[in-house]
Amino acid sequence: MKNLAGDANCNADIERELLEAGIKVIEETPENKYAEVAWRLIGTLCGWRFTRAWYYWVARTQYNPLPMAAAEELHQELGTEIRVDGHCGCPGPIEWWKEGGRADRYHIDTQQGLNAFAEALKKHIKGD
Repeated sequence: MKNLAGDANCNADIERELLEAGIKVIEETPENKYAEVAWRLIGTLCGWRFTRAWYYWVARTQYNPLPMAAAEELHQELGTEIRVDGHCGCPGPIEWWKEGGRADRYHIDTQQGLNAFAEALKKHIKGD
């Protein structure tokens, strides 16, 4: 993915990436006006929130974690592109979150990963 840090026109790329993945685009006031990416667009899907960082997406949810079996399947397919809890060492979800953990935070490094993550949410979680 393109590095969007410091890119004043980042929202065009953000919108394109989200729409390609089938993620709803909404306009929002940034939480931190000094963030590395000056986004005003975010994505939402199945109770997950997607915000753009410099070369990756941050995906998180409070109430709709991926079922651990689905998270593990996604990790087997794209575990270095869809990183559990943003971990650079790319551990699997079961290893990282242990028993009783929640697959509720990811960093996603590629468009292929974003597309696959969105498809996994649509398959395993009910909602928008």
